[in-house]
Amino acid sequence: MIITRKEINRYNSIIGNIKKDNVLVDIHVHPFDLFTENMNYICRTKGIYSNCEEQYSPPFITAMDVNTSKQKQVMLKVFTSSELGNGKVFKSIDFTGSDVLKDYMKLCNLDRSVLLPVAIDDESNRKQMKMLNEMFGSNPMYYLGYSIPPEIPFDLIYKHLFKIMENQTITILKIHPGINKLDLSSREGLNHINAILSSSGKLKIPCIIHGGKTQNSDGSINDFSSIDHLSNIDWSITSEKVIIAHCGAFLSDLYQFDNSILPSLKKLLNRYSNLMVDTSGLDTDILDSLFRNIDSSRIIFGSDALYFSQWKTITKILYTLENLQMSIGDIFLEISSDNPLKKILKEK
Repeated sequence: MIITRKEINRYNSIIGNIKKDNVLVDIHVHPFDLFTENMNYICRTKGIYSNCEEQYSPPFITAMDVNTSKQKQVMLKVFTSSELGNGKVFKSIDFTGSDVLKDYMKLCNLDRSVLLPVAIDDESNRKQMKMLNEMFGSNPMYYLGYSIPPEIPFDLIYKHLFKIMENQTITILKIHPGINKLDLSSREGLNHINAILSSSGKLKIPCIIHGGKTQNSDGSINDFSSIDHLSNIDWSITSEKVIIAHCGAFLSDLYQFDNSILPSLKKLLNRYSNLMVDTSGLDTDILDSLFRNIDSSRIIFGSDALYFSQWKTITKILYTLENLQMSIGDIFLEISSDNPLKKILKEK
């Protein structure tokens, strides 16, 4: 199914009408590449940074295919490239910065973005936070997240985070067991996540955790963030909200979602009132199942930009809601404004 530019512009008009009286937020944005340590960004002009020699061109809207199998192919291409020999290498985010992201947000009438770094180690964490503050820190359009380096001992996590928050305004904690190789089936992994959740409650800061599979640098898949592992965690350790990103279904298909992930997800949401899910990285078939089965009061809009264009994620959501004959405006307002601003973020 091809959605034309005319239809996408119609969706954007709906969002534009919502925006007039409301602040619209994307809870899940990555300003830097997750998988490499290429942080050699150079400021080419105010608000625009790059780590390549190409000239920046603002994004634009095109027709898009919402065929699920095509979307799967696009997702794999976004994260990997076979251009260098037979091995897969992770693509880098070549352009970033306040004006780059602003260009993406303008295309779909978004007002704010929550920026999520992922610390591979302590050194990469320091580099990312330095660049986050340099590129976005003073701009009220952006909320800054934080990722605790995996080598911090679990019994020092609170002390580490307390010190960070003394000197830096942090909006949310990003947890990515797949990239950090944090095995949630092990005692060590559970001690680590429990320490993060305990610190979250004490310091009054919400969390967002990767949900689903993670592709390793060699092309293999790890399941450290699978719904089975997430189900073993006591989420009541923190009183703050915790968002399960990708609805726990990253790199999963509809059969896996409906038959394995969704039943477990429902149990978690019923048991823990502080849990929510986001829409990032989901195809239209899973979005359809999500909105039919999970109340919108537990859903938050996230796009997974800059890997995916925000306008494409919004288009998929509105297309899905329209096919379900649900209220496009009311539900998108709830998941992109009411839920993040009233339940997660402190308004700027």
